[in-house]
Amino acid sequence: MSEMKRHHIGVPPHIVTLLKPNLESEANKNLLEELEDVHSKQQEHWSEDRIKEFLEERKKLFPPQRRSGSVPIYASGYVDPKNIPDTIPEMERLFGVLEKREKYSRHLNDKLMEALIKDGRRDDCLALYERIKTKQDKWDPNFKVSRLVWTHS
Repeated sequence: MSEMKRHHIGVPPHIVTLLKPNLESEANKNLLEELEDVHSKQQEHWSEDRIKEFLEERKKLFPPQRRSGSVPIYASGYVDPKNIPDTIPEMERLFGVLEKREKYSRHLNDKLMEALIKDGRRDDCLALYERIKTKQDKWDPNFKVSRLVWTHS
């Protein structure tokens, strides 16, 4: 709430009414009331220039998602098979990026598991499979691993 106040982002009265009974600390209740006051003065504070300035400041917190040499990732998590790296460490890094976004790429999963098997890391492959399966049950009830992977095991 302090950050909201610092950035002049208020809380509408009906939300204050809902939140206030749940706050135990008097300091938080007072801060919530201050945010209600900030909300009532939004029109005065937020000029077009201030909005632009605020947005530019916030952009600095989130650098561009694509850096040179990185693999393009669609919002759905799709990664073009021709862009999937060939080394296990690079595939694991890409897998980690997708996992943080709660996305997955069947092509990457298959290629990574196949590479682990070919590298003699069957236990790592099975652990990765279980990790993927656990996540995919939540995201995609129709999750499948390519048969190609299991032909190498």
